[in-house]
Amino acid sequence: MDNASQFGASHGTAAAPVLPAAWVTDSVRRLEPLLMAALAAAIASTAVFAGEGPSGLAAAALAPMLAAAWAKVWPARHQAGVAARSTLMVTAILLAALCASAGGTLLPTIWLGFAGLAYGVLLRGAWTTGLTVFAVAGWAGVELLAGRPLLEGLQGLALLVLAPQIAAVAGGAWLRRLDARREATRFDGVTGLFSRDGLCAAVDLLGSAGRPAAVAVFDCNDLLEIQRIYGTRIGRGMVSRVVRQLGLLAGERGFAARTGPAEFTVVLPGAGRERVLAAVQQAFGTPTRVEYDFRDSEIMVVPNVLIGIAGEGEDVGALQAALSRRLQWDRAYEERRLDYLRRERERHSRPAELAPHRSRPADDEDLPVLTAAV
Repeated sequence: MDNASQFGASHGTAAAPVLPAAWVTDSVRRLEPLLMAALAAAIASTAVFAGEGPSGLAAAALAPMLAAAWAKVWPARHQAGVAARSTLMVTAILLAALCASAGGTLLPTIWLGFAGLAYGVLLRGAWTTGLTVFAVAGWAGVELLAGRPLLEGLQGLALLVLAPQIAAVAGGAWLRRLDARREATRFDGVTGLFSRDGLCAAVDLLGSAGRPAAVAVFDCNDLLEIQRIYGTRIGRGMVSRVVRQLGLLAGERGFAARTGPAEFTVVLPGAGRERVLAAVQQAFGTPTRVEYDFRDSEIMVVPNVLIGIAGEGEDVGALQAALSRRLQWDRAYEERRLDYLRRERERHSRPAELAPHRSRPADDEDLPVLTAAV
């Protein structure tokens, strides 16, 4: 078994991929702007029916409209993004409750019930619980500021918000289970990053296709050697360090993927060459490296990096594949060079002179991309 096979076997590549806990599935992502728009319509219609003044209506209905536009332009990838928009809605409704003129606190309570239905479907249980605690605490503050009986207000809140929210959480969990079976294949089971196929799918689904993008491919072949020398535990720790620094590089707008046994790719939509070079140096240092503390010393991986710029409308997947081939070509040449030097020192072997190095594979000669080694 070669090093690459050993790496995959010991790190569980053959295991079934798992959907990351914080990931927002496709159905939930598509549903979010629709629910926000429906919430804005429900708030506006009930406010008009109850004769609510323009200030309360604007405070409560404008936030879901903004959240719907926000979700449409920048779809959330993680639960934190959905939670931020849900918090905006709850805060707006609490502010509207302070200036409620018609219907006392009943109308804002109904609005909170609508909001609870919406974020109960969109968010996982832990995030829903946190947002509910925030809503209850805020509502208690509103009741105290208005001089109304606190217990009576919280009873109405529990009836109109918590009960439908429980059903909404169950519905959202069922929806995510349906998506998880399909979307888990987009992720690498070892690192939690995108897989090669999942990378292109994510770029398309999240609205980054067709935009200029920087593609950085990292060849971390030393990970195989570290695992062979230091064992699986140290190898896993080193992989975790690599994944963490790739996450820093990708940020919230980028995409990080494992595209080979020891190869990783980061796609940064809208980034130019200088910007991505600066980002790589910030995340990995100069020279580019990943360090892992082991006893009284450090283990270091120095990846080979190629950066390419995909212009507007160009295929990010094709560029990634081209950069990957060039890194493999360079690595194969370096291995041949080291083998030549070793054999040259041996008395019984007199190898022929090594052929000159080509900077790229023959089938990539005419590829119109800008690349740079870091």
